[in-house]
Amino acid sequence: MTDKSREQPAEAMPSEYISKLLALLRSPGDNRKVILTLYRTLSLCSHDSLKTLFTSDQWPWNDIFATLDGFNEDEEVCEAVLFFLVNGFAVYLPNDWQNQTTRFCRAIHAHKAVEFVSSKFLTQALNSDSYATFTNLITDYLGFILRLVVTEREFGILMMTDLYAFLKLSGGFTILSFSLQEETISEKVKDCTVLLNDVEKILQDESVENVSLRLKSKLGDLLDKHFRIDEKVESPLSIQSIDRLSVLNTIDLLLFLKDNNLGFRKKFLERLLFEEDQFPLIEASVMVSTAIARYCGAAIQDEASVEFAVSCILNKDLLIYTMLDKLLQFWIESSADDKDDLESIFQLLSMFVFNAETKSGLNSSSLSDSIHNVNTLNYKALRKEQLKKIRDGHNQKWKKQIAQFDSMLSHQVVEYVRHQRLLQLHKGSWVYSENPLDPNIKQPKVYFIVLSDNQMNLLAKEFRYRVEDSPQVLGNEIAASSETQSSKGKTIAIPLKKISKFHNVRVQAENKVPENAKLVNILNKSVYTEIHLLARDSSLLLRFYLDTKEASYVWWDGLQMIVSSLTSGHEKMTISEDTRSQIDGLVNLRKNVQTIGLGDLNELESNDDDSETEDYYYDLDRLKELTTNFYYE
Repeated sequence: MTDKSREQPAEAMPSEYISKLLALLRSPGDNRKVILTLYRTLSLCSHDSLKTLFTSDQWPWNDIFATLDGFNEDEEVCEAVLFFLVNGFAVYLPNDWQNQTTRFCRAIHAHKAVEFVSSKFLTQALNSDSYATFTNLITDYLGFILRLVVTEREFGILMMTDLYAFLKLSGGFTILSFSLQEETISEKVKDCTVLLNDVEKILQDESVENVSLRLKSKLGDLLDKHFRIDEKVESPLSIQSIDRLSVLNTIDLLLFLKDNNLGFRKKFLERLLFEEDQFPLIEASVMVSTAIARYCGAAIQDEASVEFAVSCILNKDLLIYTMLDKLLQFWIESSADDKDDLESIFQLLSMFVFNAETKSGLNSSSLSDSIHNVNTLNYKALRKEQLKKIRDGHNQKWKKQIAQFDSMLSHQVVEYVRHQRLLQLHKGSWVYSENPLDPNIKQPKVYFIVLSDNQMNLLAKEFRYRVEDSPQVLGNEIAASSETQSSKGKTIAIPLKKISKFHNVRVQAENKVPENAKLVNILNKSVYTEIHLLARDSSLLLRFYLDTKEASYVWWDGLQMIVSSLTSGHEKMTISEDTRSQIDGLVNLRKNVQTIGLGDLNELESNDDDSETEDYYYDLDRLKELTTNFYYE
């Protein structure tokens, strides 16, 4: 079907003949023959002649479009109706004919004239002329409805709802998307899409309960059909839960349910069968529909992204399915169980899908690439990125005070680690008092070393060999549990304040393989750490040997932390890389966890970085508060 309605020669209008045809149209009889004759007659008239007829208060629009009620499958009747639609729009759109416009619109809506004519384009192969005719028809009708909404809002919203639902559910958006590929009409398609975006903004604010009970009922039927497991059990997605949906959200969800979406249904129903926490489909659909509409509404205003926005609007059903499927996947992976969790994972997904700064969402020149980007999003990776974004935002906001905050955290963490080492030093350990790798010593003696109860002295006593039970400590004396166990030496008590320097040496056996060895040689790869505790004058206070890394962390690092806290602070410590890494890790952990408590990032960004001095101290005090009431498990 093509549009030949505007190719009219300027001939005189046969008024009497037209009046007779209109009279016949109102009377019983062969209305098909009458409407076709009227169409052929008027197609010979000029635009001015048609304007004179159509602006008359007696022009029978209702009778003209009523012929579709009996002949909507007739190609010639549809072509005649298309003529009246196109020329009616041409007459009324440029001018304000309020009374005639209202009658024209009511007749179109009552007999679904645009829907019947458009259906012909949806059921046949189209060429460039057909695409152009369809696009022009929809564009003109949308412009008409948007103008009518201003004067007769309730009726205009009803017309808008019916047309938008028809285009969505019958494939009209697909035709427009194909039309976008036609170079000769691509600009017209963009104009049409801008009008569709205006329609979506209005329908987003209209409740389906107030506008279309038919849509609500249809949605309830589809939810029941696809997501009800047992006929005896009420659907988990009941009709009551859609009462507050907007018209736009309802139509988007209808289209989602109308399509097969077998993969989504399978995952949804499996979750419903085997888990108590069902995925809140309706709420998720509303979030996705609203977010995409808001994104497209903003993008279409930007000249740089208007083409991509047009493609998104015309293919919104693909975006909705992709995001709902990804939300369901995230729901399952995160073990979500309520609507608050849904809000959390939706915010996570939105942060990357609708953020122009990321390369993981709708920022590509190609819609297919964008959909691929969304499909490849990984829940755990997004959470890590989200945490980094929050952390970077907080660091940027509090950069003036963060150095002092780091210092406070570092001090507290060092104190925590020091306390842990202190507890271990109180337990005591068996260490070697003689070099265990010395070939001249067959059975090296051992020390039992322990921190005294008052934390002022390091106690050490030599024994011939280790035993399973640790000796008892009484005051500053280490008592042996057996006389045969202890050497004749006494307990050595070294005041911690006398320890000024620490020195360690890596001790390892030298193993050489004979050049002509014919036997298998088992090499001794034991490694020990020789510890020297020195006084201020470098005199040796105690020497012992540690045989494990764990013991080195306790005694080498622990003693330094205890001694430094009693003297001039921590700056002289040369603790091991492992303990330093542990401290740095705990500082970062506490910093990351506690700065999240600073509040919403958007709220922080709204504050002025160049705050006055009093704000500076207030902010630092707030950071100090974060370091309190923190406990390690």
